[in-house]
Amino acid sequence: MPLRVGVLGPVYADSLEDNVLRSVARLGHEGVKAGSLGGGQTSKWGSRASSAGLKIPQVAARMQQRLVDHLPQDLDLLIVTTSTATQLFPWVVAELKRRVRRVVVWYVDAVSNLGPARFLDSPYDAVFLTDRMLVRQVRDGLRLPVHLLPEGHDPRQHRPVGIAGEQRTIVVVGNYRAERIALLRQLHRDGIPLTLYGRALPEWARSPELERLHTGKWVTGLDKSRVFHESAAVLNTLHPAVLDAVNCRVFEAAAAGAVVVAEWRPLLDELFANGSEVLAYRTYEELLILLRRCLDSPEDMNAIRLAVAARAARDHTLDQRVAQMIEMAGLAAG
Repeated sequence: MPLRVGVLGPVYADSLEDNVLRSVARLGHEGVKAGSLGGGQTSKWGSRASSAGLKIPQVAARMQQRLVDHLPQDLDLLIVTTSTATQLFPWVVAELKRRVRRVVVWYVDAVSNLGPARFLDSPYDAVFLTDRMLVRQVRDGLRLPVHLLPEGHDPRQHRPVGIAGEQRTIVVVGNYRAERIALLRQLHRDGIPLTLYGRALPEWARSPELERLHTGKWVTGLDKSRVFHESAAVLNTLHPAVLDAVNCRVFEAAAAGAVVVAEWRPLLDELFANGSEVLAYRTYEELLILLRRCLDSPEDMNAIRLAVAARAARDHTLDQRVAQMIEMAGLAAG
């Protein structure tokens, strides 16, 4: 029997919430936008618009009560996503559970962004995390119903598009934090051709050398897949607070048939084959060797492109992740 599945979190183009709703529909269920602490969001940046209000307890309580009051009716499952899950008060979750058969969390961010982490003291039916070390800490230390559930990709939006490797540069897509900017400066000085997409460089980090590399574009969906597929390689760095996780960029670039050069974490080796599906690095010296190999020997990368796209399609779709979530929430039988 089809389920009615709500997603509580900011929905914008190619966001986790946006892609989860599409996966719910492909699985034959009804996906419903269940609201956001930032109101109706249409962009990544708008999803943070209400952060100031959330720091004032009385304002936060009123905002969260409105979520409860306007919750869509007759939901079988409510998936509360990352930033919303850290902020919801336990009494709000208890009220949501009175209205929904199952209420779960999917937190996909670094531990440094846990904030108040109120989901650790809230009566969720299940908590899904992408960082294996955090799973162990929460499960062993707090005895909560926590499960490892890595991110994935939307098979309709993240797939090979364009001509493989046509653009002979290394692509970086995402936000630009201090450690990523420091790495990009070093790579630029060492002669690695870079093309940057995503959020604008922070004002304190702007320089002519880096600004020339930034396209000024935020890419999503098939446009992002084309950028990935046509690059010499996609460089995926991780925040130091990502302890043992693989972020969405790896899955999306893999599905697009890109050469994925990723900062190593132990979990990566269990999700992809290092050397034949992805190229992982632990040191700057290893990274330079891998990037120069991608640039100098594109013909050697063809087998890697095919292998990683096949692996992503077989094992790492968001459809599979959502189906796992439904099953572990005890709703697989409808």
